[in-house]
Order: sequence, then structure tokens, then C-alpha cells
Amino acid sequence: MQPQQFIAALPLLLMVSVALVGADNTITEYSAPSGTPTTVPPAPFTEAQFAYQYFTPTASDPQRNNLHYRLFTPPSYSTSGSAKHPLVFFLHGDGEKENGTIRNQAQMRDNGQYAFCTTGSQGILPCFFALVQTSWYARDGGTQTAVDLTAALCAKYRIDPDRVFVTGLSGGGGATLSWAGRQPGNWAGFVALSAPAPGEAGAYQPGNLATIPSWFFAANDDTTVGPGNQTGQMIDLRSRGGRPIYTLYNNGGHSKNTWGSAYGTKALITWMAGLRRGQPAQQPVEVAITSPTANTTLVSAATTTGLAGTTLDRQLSGASSGLTSVSWFTGTNSPQAAGGSIASWSSTANQNLAAGNTYVVATASGTSFDSARGGITTYCDVMLVNRSAGTNTAPVAHAGTDVAITLPASAALSGSATDDGLPSGSASTYAWSKVSGPGTVTFTAGTSAATGAGFSAAGTYVLRLTASDGSLSGTDDVTITVSSVTPVNTAPVAHAGADATVTLPASAPLSGSATDDGLPSGSMLSYVWSKVSGSGTVTFTASTSAASGASFSAAGSYVLRLTVSDGALSGMDEMTVTVATAPVANSASADSAATHGASDGGQGGSCGLGGGGIALVSLGLLGLRVRRRDRF
Repeated sequence: MQPQQFIAALPLLLMVSVALVGADNTITEYSAPSGTPTTVPPAPFTEAQFAYQYFTPTASDPQRNNLHYRLFTPPSYSTSGSAKHPLVFFLHGDGEKENGTIRNQAQMRDNGQYAFCTTGSQGILPCFFALVQTSWYARDGGTQTAVDLTAALCAKYRIDPDRVFVTGLSGGGGATLSWAGRQPGNWAGFVALSAPAPGEAGAYQPGNLATIPSWFFAANDDTTVGPGNQTGQMIDLRSRGGRPIYTLYNNGGHSKNTWGSAYGTKALITWMAGLRRGQPAQQPVEVAITSPTANTTLVSAATTTGLAGTTLDRQLSGASSGLTSVSWFTGTNSPQAAGGSIASWSSTANQNLAAGNTYVVATASGTSFDSARGGITTYCDVMLVNRSAGTNTAPVAHAGTDVAITLPASAALSGSATDDGLPSGSASTYAWSKVSGPGTVTFTAGTSAATGAGFSAAGTYVLRLTASDGSLSGTDDVTITVSSVTPVNTAPVAHAGADATVTLPASAPLSGSATDDGLPSGSMLSYVWSKVSGSGTVTFTASTSAASGASFSAAGSYVLRLTVSDGALSGMDEMTVTVATAPVANSASADSAATHGASDGGQGGSCGLGGGGIALVSLGLLGLRVRRRDRF
């Protein structure tokens, strides 16, 4: 392959041979593959606005495959500015998977997701928008890659790590639940559309999902996934203390009709713009429980409870929530309609409380924000009731599992605590601190259960989460192993040696060598000699050794190449060997000898038996033409 051909084929080679390219935790940008794109963005967007990129995860990731995605950069982004921008990951459905050759294009099919890139949405949420191609990557497993990619994008661009979101539809909605549930400390919020439960065992983590702001969308006439999936997820998360928003359309099916309406909801974009990782939404909630307590936890010896509270139409993006009713339930009890006015509601009868901890959920219903689709949006507030009058015990802190990261990535910490709710009305508080480690640790939200931690140097760190109920406290430690930046492998530099000249039948000694960076770790260099050009055959005495010999079947100029490989990358160098023809015997001397022999009768005379005659016969036998010349 000529250099020009290699350069022209480079984009395709990058896509086919991704396993051989890119160091750990790196982003690679490449040109669009040749040919007509399988899918293109809808007008007014262009292909050029969505950069082709892939991410090479760490070797310790169980899903060790490059993650391909297309990246939209917000028009307001400036490389010289200081403002940081949000980042939204989009996970497509099963219909947009690319099986076989990855062209990084199928996920560009318009299912309404481009609403994030419109001028109106960018004016509210000026986000980077990454459309991930998940067919090369197990969506339900290996979500550490999503965390590492987030860190890499934050390092490459000015992205705010506290405003990173994940959203998806259909199968990508299920993957969204997996990404969010398995890595709850990475996200400011998530949005799931027509989402089935994640297919991989252990991928659905409702306890973690309940800690993240979320908005779910579904349609009553969806016969593919069915609205029962989303409704069940809502009840599950709300009964665990979560406060997800849920929009259920009357119609739209399992299609762009539903998804386009969802992503086109201006209230959704405004809601996302107010979120920060580890912090509650900045806007007030639509429904709030105020009695029997306004606190999130109540300790009571009562076996039943009533409820009262308020509602607020927060007018997201100027659109009214259109609240029409409030209902509430405890544990597994059926929902019960609240009485009174919408603005100030109360229960009409008490509901039973089970022993131990029970979540009491109040739900307000309003408009779906789309008159063509119809339906409702529900909001909720949650109170944990502990039916116990026992002695206060210290909270039990959970700092999370030990993790390993590679600089400059930060660690996502997902802490939590369990408590008995005592003293009555108290709420748990959290504080992260460094116990040991060689460098400085910076916490993004040091007083939140979920936070991020940045490290100034490589090494082993022990971090501590302290949870307090205002009277007693408990602690738990987590170990973070921080590795230095992984060096980037470069190709060996081959040295074929100086040009040479030989005369047949002699062979040419070849003294090749190479210099290398020693990467990949543990690799050995291999050598191969080959003929590039020349008129005859070249035979190498040791073609796979740096030092070899070369013999030639014919005279001429030969170009020989030495290729050196480290197992991943290779380099080459060439040398020229000039091969000369063997010298022919001097014909003038032969003529002289023949004449002398012919004139010396005593040594053979004209019979040709003397020395001259022998010379003539010998030359004749060699097939050489002898020309006589007169001697003077």
C-alpha cells in the first residue's frame, strides 16, 4: 500500500481495527467512513455537526470494547472561554443497533432526540449531546466505562461534571436505568422513555435510582413495552423514597410520536437545567407534605396516619403544570384521594402503618404538556415514617464499594446511610473526609451522600463517610486506588542500515536494528526483511532477525525493507543494495598467449599442442570467443 492509499483508508482502518488503536481511557476522533451514511441528522442539522469519536476504556473494564458515539458541541461553546457546559448522553433503541461493522451512524435516526440541539433548548440547556452507538458495547454491563468516558470528556472539553445526564428510549431507556442505577454518583439526573427493566441480572437498582432526580415517559397504547413497566417502576421508586416525575400519554404508541413529544417538552429541558449532581432540584416541587410533619422522616408509635399538604404550580418554561388532583398511599395500601382544595389538601381517612419503616407518598396529577397526546404528569413527595419509640441508635453509614481509577479521572462516590429516624424529626447529615493517601482530595459535594472526589497524585487513598442524626454518628471507609496516566504506545523506529554494494556471487550482510518505547508492557519486538524492488530473487539467511544476509540471483539495484513490530504498532526502514556482475577474463592476454604458442614450434607449433594451443582450447571450452591479434 502506498502512503497516499494508506492515508485515504485510515478512517476505515480505525473503525475495523479499533482493538489495536488507542491507549486506555482515551478519546479518538476520526473522519466519517466512505459511502452514503446509513442515517443522517434531520434538517436543519448537518452530518458535520456531530463529530465521529470513540472511547477506549481501561483494560480492567469487563466490557473491554471501544464505545463509539457522535458528539454535538453547543454553538455557544468557546475554547477560550471559562463557562462549563452540561453533557447529555443519549442511548438509542434496539432498532438503531449496528451489528457487524460499526459505522457509528444508525443511532442518528430521528426519534425526537434532536430537540436537545435546537436553538430553543440550547438557550435553556446549552449542552454537549453524545449519541452513543451501543451495539459494540454491552448496555447493561460495564457501566464503569460510562463514568470513565464522562471524566475523559470533562478533561477534553469544558464540561461541568455536576451537570451530566443520561437519557434513552425503548431498549436505550432500559440501558438508562442500568447506567444510572449502577453509577448513581455520576449523574445530575436521568430521563427514561418507554423503558423496559434492564435485561442483565443485577442491572436494575431501584434503591440507587430513587436517589437521583428522574423523569419517566410512556404511552397508554404502547403494545411493545407496555405502560405497566413504567407505572411499576414509579411505584417502586416512590415507595423507596424517590421523587420521580412521570408523564403517561393517552396515545403515541412505541414510536417517535411518544418520544418526540417527550423530548420536545420545554418543561423537561427547564427541569434539567435546574439540576446539579448530589443536590435537589432548585425549583420548588409541585406537591409537598406538611403534616404530620414537614420533615422527610417521622418517628411515631401510632399504627395509622393521616396526611396534609400543599401544591404549587411552578410554571416550568411558562407552561402550567395544570394540577387537578392529589392522592396518597402508604406502603402497599391502595392510593386514596385527598380532600380539600388543590392548593391545600388533606386526607379524608387514615391509612395503616406497618411496623418499622414505611414510606408515605403524596401524588399530584397535572397536564402532560401535549394536548395532542393527552394524558397526565404526576409529581410526588415522600415521607419516611418509623413506627418505633425505641432508643436512638447511630446511623449506619455505607461509603460504597472500593474502586480504582486512572488520572485525571475522578471517583464517583455513592454513599448512603440507614437510620432509625430518631431523634424524632431529625434528618441524616453527611460529611466526606480523607483518612489517608499521598495527595490532596477535592470533594465536589463533601456534605452529600453522593459526590465526586478528585486526586492530586497517584496512590492509595482511604476516604471516610460520616453520617449523623444530630445526636449520634456512624462512619464507613472506602478505598480508592488511583493510578497515574497510562503512557501512550508509539510505533518502533526501524533502522535497516547503510546502503551497500556487492559483486556477484558475494552476498550482502544486513545489520538492522530498532528503537522502541517498551510498550505494550511485556511485548517483544519482531523483525521481518522483505524485498521492495529489484530485477532478481533475493534470498535472506535469517529473514526474521535484525541481522541477516541477502544473496541475489542477478545483478541490479535492489531495495530491501526491514519491518519492526511491537505487537500493536509497526515501523519500517529501507536500504539499497547495488549488485555488480562478476569480472570477465582479459581477452587481450589470451590472444597474446595464443600467438606465442603458435610461433614456438618446439612447444607444440602449429599443431596447437603447446601452451598457446592449450589456452585456445581452454577458452573454447568455456564458450568464450577468442580474437587473434598480430603481435608487433
